[in-house]
Amino acid sequence: MFIVLYRLYNYCKTHTRASVKSAISFLITLIFGPKGSRNTVFQKQGWGRNCKLIQEEWAHESMGITRLIRLLILIGNFARPQVIMDTVLDLIFQKRKRAEVAVFREAYYLTRLTFFLLSLLYWHRSPIVIWLILILLYDMLLNHAGGVLVWGRYSIDPQRSLILCLINYAEVTVAFAILYLHYECLSVKSPSPLQALYFSAIIATTLGFGDLLPKNSNSVNPNSPVSSIALTLVLIQLAVFVLFALLIVNTLLSRQRPEERKLNG
Repeated sequence: MFIVLYRLYNYCKTHTRASVKSAISFLITLIFGPKGSRNTVFQKQGWGRNCKLIQEEWAHESMGITRLIRLLILIGNFARPQVIMDTVLDLIFQKRKRAEVAVFREAYYLTRLTFFLLSLLYWHRSPIVIWLILILLYDMLLNHAGGVLVWGRYSIDPQRSLILCLINYAEVTVAFAILYLHYECLSVKSPSPLQALYFSAIIATTLGFGDLLPKNSNSVNPNSPVSSIALTLVLIQLAVFVLFALLIVNTLLSRQRPEERKLNG
């Protein structure tokens, strides 16, 4: 009897280990892709990569305002939270794989979106949270401006860039909803987070139904003059819409082969 139980125990132990290893292997493949793509060493990111991009741009045959804007984007890139995170990770992990770079960034994006949603529901009154929102907006907008004008050609994968672009656009919509709610920019008294998100989505999609309007941030009267901060936020969000539209077009064009671009051009 004891021998049978012992053999059963060993059998379960062996097969449990095999099942756990198979499950871990499945999850790794699901997240990081096949083994061949996981082992591809990716070039360093962070400040080191940004310095190389500045050198490339300095030697590039660009001129005028385009050259100045591209260089300003690269200079401002040093202060982006994502670039700082990449710099720290490059110091910790000397040779990061292509899949590792992609998954770390996607985890950062999803964490940022979760923070935005929680801020919209619970923390939109906090000045510290508003400062964090502004810093993260700076991170996203400079990233997409750079994607359009500077480093779009180095994208890991155009389809991935398109999906992340849509996720980031949702993040920006939620972030502006938080700002509208914090500065009381809506034409209703004591607006809810859902109303602020609805108004931000209307601005983000340029629909303009007219049921919710910007108002004076210090007044509950919808007929009072619209405050400068409300107009400024609306104009910035409309400019962001144009930036994202350009990025989507740039991403779709990057999926074409060079000869196809020449024919379509």
